[in-house]
Amino acid sequence: MASEINIIMAIKYLTQKVSDDEKLQFEKWLCESLSNKAQFDELKKYWEHAGNAYSDYSPDVIKAWKIIKPKTTDKDKKLNKTKLFPYSLLKIAASILIVISLGFISKLVVGWWQHEDFESFYSGNNIVTVTLSDGSTVWLNAQSELTAPKIFKGHKRNVFLKGEAFFEVAKNPNKPFKIYAHKSVTEVLGTSFNLRAKEQDSVISLSVVTGRVAFYEQRNTTNKIILLPGQNGCFNILSRLVYMNHNDNLNLMAWKTGKFNFRNASLQEVCDALSGYYYIKILPGSYGKDSRYLFTGTFNNVPIDEVLSVLELTLGISFVKSGDVIKIQH
Repeated sequence: MASEINIIMAIKYLTQKVSDDEKLQFEKWLCESLSNKAQFDELKKYWEHAGNAYSDYSPDVIKAWKIIKPKTTDKDKKLNKTKLFPYSLLKIAASILIVISLGFISKLVVGWWQHEDFESFYSGNNIVTVTLSDGSTVWLNAQSELTAPKIFKGHKRNVFLKGEAFFEVAKNPNKPFKIYAHKSVTEVLGTSFNLRAKEQDSVISLSVVTGRVAFYEQRNTTNKIILLPGQNGCFNILSRLVYMNHNDNLNLMAWKTGKFNFRNASLQEVCDALSGYYYIKILPGSYGKDSRYLFTGTFNNVPIDEVLSVLELTLGISFVKSGDVIKIQH
């Protein structure tokens, strides 16, 4: 038989903070009906998409208690005064302890009750343009995914990125725009920038084109840098360091514009840049780091076959294709 989900118990189950008895009891409830499982799946989906958005949240317990206490006082008058710890007060105290122990959970549950509806956009092997409800535009590079609310609610604009994307954020001083990507947070009011946060990368990189951007670690908001146009920020996931660096990659935006500019670039650098844009592996082998094979030139939205022909004629090499891999023929 279907019954309403116990949200606190469900969250304890998600965070593995349940006792063995509680776990068995909750799993028994899950198996009682498809409706029960559907309720839990909905909460779990919100948890996975929105959980990180509140990782820096700390509940104001004193403020909450001031709101709760008058209500408990009225109820206590109706109870037997010989009871030193009324059961209703015990329940409230336990609830507060749960909120403290789970950190941001109370705020997360409020969001779930409001049924904030998320949608995901996956680019596959293409570049996909996404327009969000606030008018912001996002260009997703290949093999990237953006998750965002269908409609931004309240005083926040939070989205979640896997992969690489270029953002043009609609300006709204009263509603900061935050991108949660692989343990990092990018926060802006209205600007444009490129963010690379691929799962296989140990460093998340941010390059600002216009405006002012804050860049920091999810778990430590004080570990923050402010970036201006032309500046680049990095977050090393292993060392947890957030820092500025000089990015001399002339083809940073080539994945979006299709324009390549090489200046005495090694063949390895050329092949890596082209592989990322044309979605095919181009392996230079032993020629990659050889200083005799440096290339200077530009390409502007031309087919890969034409690019390879130019490289062959310029550098005196020959490419051979085998399936999805292109190699230099020795």
